[in-house]
Amino acid sequence: MNSGISGRGRTRSRSASTDSSRSYTSSLATKHAPERISSHSELLPIRYSGETNTETDRHVRIVPFKRKVYSVSHGASPADFAQYEWIIKHGATDKWYEQPSLAVQKQMVVMDEAGCLPDDFLCALEQPVPLSLPVPKVWASAALVTPTDDDIYDCIAGHSVDPEFAGACHRCTDERAEALEKCSLIYFVVMSTFQAFDNIYRGTTSATGTGKTIYKVVKCGRREAAASEAFYAAGINGWNVVFSCVRREGDRGKKVTRVDELWKMAEKPRDGQELRVFY
Repeated sequence: MNSGISGRGRTRSRSASTDSSRSYTSSLATKHAPERISSHSELLPIRYSGETNTETDRHVRIVPFKRKVYSVSHGASPADFAQYEWIIKHGATDKWYEQPSLAVQKQMVVMDEAGCLPDDFLCALEQPVPLSLPVPKVWASAALVTPTDDDIYDCIAGHSVDPEFAGACHRCTDERAEALEKCSLIYFVVMSTFQAFDNIYRGTTSATGTGKTIYKVVKCGRREAAASEAFYAAGINGWNVVFSCVRREGDRGKKVTRVDELWKMAEKPRDGQELRVFY
């Protein structure tokens, strides 16, 4: 009898162990499963100043398109802008380009500053065949996630009666948001993928195609439109979103000046020699 009781005890123990293993495996799968999203506002959520833990990586699945996407949200530097300045300044919308050599890019800068760079100097690919990547990468940069009504903390107008108040100034926030809304801003979204070997590979998934990276730029008038373009490019087409920035329409200067906060784009330029860019 003792042997039978012992046997039944071992059976229950084995069953409990199996259930525990299944539960652990299930929790691991849930923990590492891609976040399921279905809109551009979920892929590129608005980020206000003062929020913590803003530089996070995400592995998401765009449910309507059945596409996995890797999203990063680290900050940008002038070196990032310099890498794509050639297409931001001189690329035509919705055309694909190969990146010029550094020597050609330097030549473009010199000619542009001298005012003698032809409009057709940068040649688009005649027969682009962009590959659809299995897991495209989207850079959720400041240009794509900063709202026009971003919180303003550096109030110097004395709107608060409490000198110790350290929060956002709602009056400054509203005033600067209204000023931005009256501006005409241009949002640039730079996309990349690989050139395929042949037209038969158009839109299909491959590792590198010919191995040549190709780029195109899309220009929009509002952040929401730019975010939608990025969402569609990654979700439907499987293309990377490698850079984005904002400039004010009408700025004609040659010297690029980085603006560290979006609301400053509403300020009048100090002179006509600078091209202000937020990224």
